[in-house]
Amino acid sequence: MNSYHMKEVKNMDLRKLGMKEDLDFHRKVYSIVEQANDLEFRQHVFAYREKITAFKEALKQREKSLITKEVSSLEKRRDRAYRAITSLVSVGIAHFNAQTAEAARQIQHIIRTYGNPTRLSHQEKSDVLRQLTEIFAGEEYATALDAIHATEWIEELIAANDAFDKTYLQRREKQTSFVTSSTSAARREADQVYHSLVKVMNVLMNLSPDKEKEQFIEKLNQVIDQTAYRQVTRKKRSVAKKSD
Repeated sequence: MNSYHMKEVKNMDLRKLGMKEDLDFHRKVYSIVEQANDLEFRQHVFAYREKITAFKEALKQREKSLITKEVSSLEKRRDRAYRAITSLVSVGIAHFNAQTAEAARQIQHIIRTYGNPTRLSHQEKSDVLRQLTEIFAGEEYATALDAIHATEWIEELIAANDAFDKTYLQRREKQTSFVTSSTSAARREADQVYHSLVKVMNVLMNLSPDKEKEQFIEKLNQVIDQTAYRQVTRKKRSVAKKSD
């Protein structure tokens, strides 16, 4: 009995993703499906690529309208602080002192739970960095942060993120006439083509199952699982913080 027909692409609620996170998800999916050989399926892949490109350009224009020299400078400041922390973690993990290495692993676990914030839009990044710094500002990780000399960088990240938020939100308020409907429309179209593509893949797998389709589905489900896991984890931590 052929077991291929049991495989199918999992459901993914794209509405729960932020703008840039949604685009990043589509890029990862496209990098997988573009390798497909099935001619019928590739027609949907071509349409998907066009919608992703349109979404990317619309998002780029929206972000560009909100970026000033001051906002850009603050963005670089908080990115520098975040990279400094992750670098200290990497160095700490390789440290000859077992306690220092363990402290670095504790910090790394929390950072990895939230994924890479540099791939998020400006405001989405602010939210993730705020959640991270709220965790690290508490007593639970104070000793671990001191062990890898990251305490001052956490303070710098908090200050940089707060400064960015204040300046960015002021800029956004001044841009009330800027229309974001084109970005939302481009996103919806990319999402719709993705869902159509998934339906076609599942149908083809049911009608003519083979190893290649099974491997595509497994890779797609890995991307879906990773994305969903980050969403659930962030939500749980956000709810926990609000209840504190």
